[in-house]
Amino acid sequence: MAQIRGTAGYNLGPSNSFGGPGRTDATNDPSPLDAIREQTSKIEDWLDTLSDPVKPYLPAIGRFLIVVTFLEDALRIITQWNDQLLYLHDYRHIPRGLTHLFLLVNVVAMVSCSTLVIIRKHSEYAVAGLLGVVVTQALGYGLIFDLNFFLRNLSVM
Repeated sequence: MAQIRGTAGYNLGPSNSFGGPGRTDATNDPSPLDAIREQTSKIEDWLDTLSDPVKPYLPAIGRFLIVVTFLEDALRIITQWNDQLLYLHDYRHIPRGLTHLFLLVNVVAMVSCSTLVIIRKHSEYAVAGLLGVVVTQALGYGLIFDLNFFLRNLSVM
């Protein structure tokens, strides 16, 4: 049995038997897509030179953006300290001394662990501390069974 290779004699190559331009002539025309690629390449090169001074700081900026929710929560607790104490004591029925301790430990843990994550020191312990904050806040504020709260905070981890 003979093997059929290539175009099997059906004249499917670059030559066109109908008298029109061959396939090689059609590829010599500049495509609009090639012009767009050339322009986007120039823009990409320009953006690369523009962003070169920032590139060394991108990992730290990324880590900051990940933990900024914890820093914002710590700032919110500090600025709304009396409201937080009132809620924990009056509505959650936590004794006054424990409410102060609960908020203070949460703020210190969020700020210190977030800082450790940003500067890449003891990252495992810092992430464990932030995870502990999520769990203790869920318990303290009665949101342990609120799946939306829990998953939103765990998504940061």
